[in-house]
Amino acid sequence: MYKIFIISAEVSGDVQGAQLAIALKKEIPNLEVSGIGGIRMQNSGVKLLFNSSNWGAIGFIEAFKKIPGLLFKLLKIKKHILTLNPNLVIFIDAPAINLRLAEFTKKNKIKSLYFFPPSAWSENLKKARYIAGLVDYIVPVFPFTVNTYKKAGIKVYYFGHPLIDRLNNVNKNKLNHKLANLPEDCIPIGIFPGSRAQEIKFLLPIILKSAHLIIKKLPKAHFILPLASINLKNLIYKFTENNHLPLTIVNSPLDAMKIAKLLILASGSASLEAAYFLNPMIILYKLHYLDYFFSKLWVKIPFMGLPNLIYGEEIVPELLQKKANPVKISKLALKILNNEEEQIKIKQNNLCLIIIKPKTLY
Repeated sequence: MYKIFIISAEVSGDVQGAQLAIALKKEIPNLEVSGIGGIRMQNSGVKLLFNSSNWGAIGFIEAFKKIPGLLFKLLKIKKHILTLNPNLVIFIDAPAINLRLAEFTKKNKIKSLYFFPPSAWSENLKKARYIAGLVDYIVPVFPFTVNTYKKAGIKVYYFGHPLIDRLNNVNKNKLNHKLANLPEDCIPIGIFPGSRAQEIKFLLPIILKSAHLIIKKLPKAHFILPLASINLKNLIYKFTENNHLPLTIVNSPLDAMKIAKLLILASGSASLEAAYFLNPMIILYKLHYLDYFFSKLWVKIPFMGLPNLIYGEEIVPELLQKKANPVKISKLALKILNNEEEQIKIKQNNLCLIIIKPKTLY
């Protein structure tokens, strides 16, 4: 029996791990897939050693808080990998955890593959070489990371972003208000505060304050907030239950995208989904000020929004740190909603997503 161990440590990785497990099982008879992940990986038939739904952290401060609990889990994971002796270990993103485990698999001569390697280090050849020295194969999903990893001297397989394959099977037709149980004459605005608890704590209160400012100028606005994960439900309700906004919480992020006139969202993979549906959007990014200071020292990239990184220009507006405040967000949102030319411009720019489909296989 062929054995594969997949390690994901956050919601987006859980989505990719689940899709990968399903595809692998179709290709390899009698495949045994186990690993670390969330409900999606579990539902796809992956036997979980740990549920990692709450492991995700952004920045050094939040990661530091999680270290004591994760150290014990890492010891158990290492012991389990040795006992299992898998044919291949697949790491998905989450470098804080996965690079430590990659050092372990390298030391114990266990074959490994990094799927979704860190894209924030896309221009740092030194860090790319460090990763290349720990794993046997790299499967990047963005074109701007491919050449860096190739220069690092490792075998690179580039197939484009799996998001395209997943969304190609989704009906792109816009939802009408009746199907979405929204007032017929409302102006739907999607709120995507992120898939990690820390992101929601930082961004959701700010977005909700922005929503109050928007509705003063645009009384027909109606806000739609999808749950990125069932584990975040209580936290989201904590912030929204007494806000007195016309707000609907839904289970499907894609349904919210298919009806919204504008999306206000945390930087992340949701921005690529939004681009696919040609949604006008505002990308937000906010960290503790110390985390942001250190991240600027270590990570040298011109933009935070993935559509902007792919295209190489700010084709989608992004508001970072102090600029991600209720006044600036609401002003920008109203500018876009009240300006059809601005909406068309962003929709046209979102076609940049085709760039993440590869022309060649490295």
